[in-house]
Amino acid sequence: KITPFSILLSVYGLMLHRNARQERIIIGCPIAGRNRVEFESLIGLFLNMLPFNIRFDSDMTIENLANEAYQNTMQVFAHQNIQFGKLVELLQPERHLNVNHVFQTMFSYNNYLFSANTTGEVIFEPEKSDRGSSEYDLSLYMWSSDDTLHGAFEYSDELFLESTIEGFRSQFQTLLEAAIANPLLPISKAPVFTNSQLKELLEQKYSTTCDVPSNETLISLFDKSFNNYRSSVAITDGMTKITYSELYNLSCKICNGLLSAGVSCGTVVGIHMSRSVNIIPVLLGVLRAGATYIPLDPAFPEDRIDFIVNDAEIKYIIADIKNGKRFTE
Repeated sequence: KITPFSILLSVYGLMLHRNARQERIIIGCPIAGRNRVEFESLIGLFLNMLPFNIRFDSDMTIENLANEAYQNTMQVFAHQNIQFGKLVELLQPERHLNVNHVFQTMFSYNNYLFSANTTGEVIFEPEKSDRGSSEYDLSLYMWSSDDTLHGAFEYSDELFLESTIEGFRSQFQTLLEAAIANPLLPISKAPVFTNSQLKELLEQKYSTTCDVPSNETLISLFDKSFNNYRSSVAITDGMTKITYSELYNLSCKICNGLLSAGVSCGTVVGIHMSRSVNIIPVLLGVLRAGATYIPLDPAFPEDRIDFIVNDAEIKYIIADIKNGKRFTE
């Protein structure tokens, strides 16, 4: 059984999980504390804070997550009479002046809208208030009215920028839409970005557009970088690092070897190597010799490699030790 509260709490927790990369998120939720008949006619605040411990596993689906949240809710509500202060006293968590103990984020959901009400000569009206500060690092308030969900974030501006919170709002909405559309979707695959946002992010991260003078070549541009950043790292691959100076020397060595073998301007050179940083100096060496290259991926079937070699009339092939045997036999 899944309730609106459990699915909204799950999605909020999932949003936090995807950003914080924590396998366990503790979220505080307020409860009215009026679960006894004798409290119904009393005026006063009986509010209590309940901590919800949400666990995340990459194999679980959104439906699994919401079901666990529902079961968790039932267990927490069964002990709602234990005051939060008493719980803190029993747990004795490590305290810091700048961090709320037990949980630093809150979620609140109201499934009713309080409107103006008259009792005798007394009129009760809701009034918006701004405390001027956030009690927790991040809080999400949600309420429903007229079959519409509303929400508002409250946050510490010492920790978050307004643009970051706007991103959280968009992520929460995207995750909620995905949860409703496909509850069986694994949480690891639940989207936090819309298609347009993802496209924009990819374009920003992988954009290689730049102005290049028409009289420059790749080699001349690389040589300028070499002159400016000789000792700087040019390529990294895991623990392997190659500086501009090392890359320049390797490419020159390969270039000289090709020229000695008879390669000249316009010669087609095949490159039959596994993908690694070792390919980069080879490519630069071929271009520095004035030749062109054609990749011969070792993953290709042998018939396809033979076809490319014959079709392009490749007479020179550079191969690494692992893949060069077939051309030496």
